[in-house]
Amino acid sequence: MSIARIASQASGTFVDVATAISHAYPVNVTAGNLLVITCQKSNPTATDPFVVGDISKLSGTATVGTFVLDVEGAALNEQTYFQRCAIFSVLVTGTGSLTIQVAGMTAGAYSIIAVEEYSSTVGWGADRLEATNAATGTSTTPSTGTGTSVGAAAFVGALQVAATRTITPGTGFTTIYEQEAAGHVCGGSEDEIVSTGTTD
Repeated sequence: MSIARIASQASGTFVDVATAISHAYPVNVTAGNLLVITCQKSNPTATDPFVVGDISKLSGTATVGTFVLDVEGAALNEQTYFQRCAIFSVLVTGTGSLTIQVAGMTAGAYSIIAVEEYSSTVGWGADRLEATNAATGTSTTPSTGTGTSVGAAAFVGALQVAATRTITPGTGFTTIYEQEAAGHVCGGSEDEIVSTGTTD
């Protein structure tokens, strides 16, 4: 089994003071592939976790299966705003164009969305998610802790910070999308593809 990222799809965007955010995959997504969507929000309320009902297909000719909320990070209160990260995934059931939306933010929220697409030589089962971690803190070298794959895998990470920072991917990881411009929510997403069982 081998896994590959569809590099042309790695992209994202951000939005200020909005209850939803959307982004189009740059090129058509392909049936049988796995889509991973990360989303970060800086919310003026603590009681607004990401839920699977927040994400949907907004438009496009592609068809997709059932969205899954793979992991959601607990809120961290910074400067009266609460920072949250989530990673969603879904399988492509029909090739075509696709725009994803994540909604349900509290009025006044600032958000980031990033997308990537992955192919697999053996396909993707219902047990595709092997491990998750989430963490909050004030470190300048933040980490969720380790995860372990049995074999070939895609490790995906999402980060949000409460102030403008330069974001550097972890060793072996590749940036999917990052937003470092001042005056907006700051954060990024990254991934690493491994061919054998790995702890990282």
